[in-house]
Parts: sequence; C-alpha cells; structure tokens
Amino acid sequence: GNSVRHVELHRDGKSVTLHKFVGGAMDVKIKDIRKLQHEKSLVDTFEEAYLFPIEVAGKTLYLHGNGHESIKNGELFRAIINGQSIKL
Repeated sequence: GNSVRHVELHRDGKSVTLHKFVGGAMDVKIKDIRKLQHEKSLVDTFEEAYLFPIEVAGKTLYLHGNGHESIKNGELFRAIINGQSIKL
C-alpha cells in the first residue's frame, strides 16, 4: 500500500503527484520529499525492480519498479534525491 507506481511533475517544477498502487494520488512539493537510502544503491538495481524508500510528511513510501518506469524524467529523480525544484 505504500508503493508509488508513477511520479508526475507539475508545470511549476516544484511539486509532483505521487500515484500510489493503493490509495490514489497525492500532491507533494519536491522539497518535502526526503530520500531514506543512498542513491548509490540504485547502480545495482537500475534495470531490476526495486523499492527505493522516500519519506513524505513523516510517512515512508517506496518508488516501485524500474527508474525509467516510475519516473520518466531523470531530472525529476535527481531533484527528489537532492531535495530541490526543477527549472523548466
């Protein structure tokens, strides 16, 4: 129930919609997303299914699936990891 299947970037470049497998979608500011695991762990799992942990409003969520499936924009994933917005 805490798996995020898709992350959609908003036009402002500062917020995203997290589409969960169960429980619908939620809008979140990128700066409010905190990674719970070092991104180096993704080197081993980029082509394999993985559950990368993030924290949103005190709740642990997991980015599910291959990076190119759940987050199609590499800049967006970099912003989540670095806790910053994107200049569009």
